[in-house]
Amino acid sequence: RTDNTKSLSGMTAVQMTASGSNYVASFTMPTGNNFDLGIGTSSTPSSTMVTSSWTVDKDSGINFANIEDNGGVYVVPAFVGLGTPYWDPAARGSIFGLTRGASRAHIVRACLEAICYQTADVIDAMARDSSSLNTVKVDGGASSNDFIMEFQADILGCSIIRPENVESTATGAAFLAGLGCGIWDSYEDILQISGSFKEFAPAMKSQKRKALRAGWDKAVKRSLKWEE
Repeated sequence: RTDNTKSLSGMTAVQMTASGSNYVASFTMPTGNNFDLGIGTSSTPSSTMVTSSWTVDKDSGINFANIEDNGGVYVVPAFVGLGTPYWDPAARGSIFGLTRGASRAHIVRACLEAICYQTADVIDAMARDSSSLNTVKVDGGASSNDFIMEFQADILGCSIIRPENVESTATGAAFLAGLGCGIWDSYEDILQISGSFKEFAPAMKSQKRKALRAGWDKAVKRSLKWEE
């Protein structure tokens, strides 16, 4: 069993746990501009966090029932450059694929999808250094959005597990305080506390997944090295 927590652009922390041949990645999907870095000496706002504050906090209530997909629209939220796996501080935010048929709903949907694409980029980079993932466990404000969770499962092609309480950072602080004041006697007591979980299983066909990822990759490449 090994744990590896890294500081990566687009999420507060990423943790990969290996137990036998089963690999599980856990990450926080944040909202707003508050962030926490697992390793490193500098702090820069994550582009995914900015995207979250654009869409999840404000506009994600738009009804997607009337649109089947993103209409070919891709948003690359490189507002402060791009981190893993591109590492390009000169990249800039951009929107591609706009047509006369593109609506506000398509753009907002593309913003939400960008969170999932960026997460997939990071998890793919982790998998290349270790092994493919079977399960991804999530928490954080953006994970409350069912659309993001299902699309994340579709793009990764693996199950997403979301706890009933998505505010794991606050919960962890409460657990530590409880240990300190004697509410729980040991770490093992806390492990006995288990809430319910919801699983999002991938339903997207492999061909469509590859086409969407190819569109994202093309959009990212055209956003790189914008600021010379």
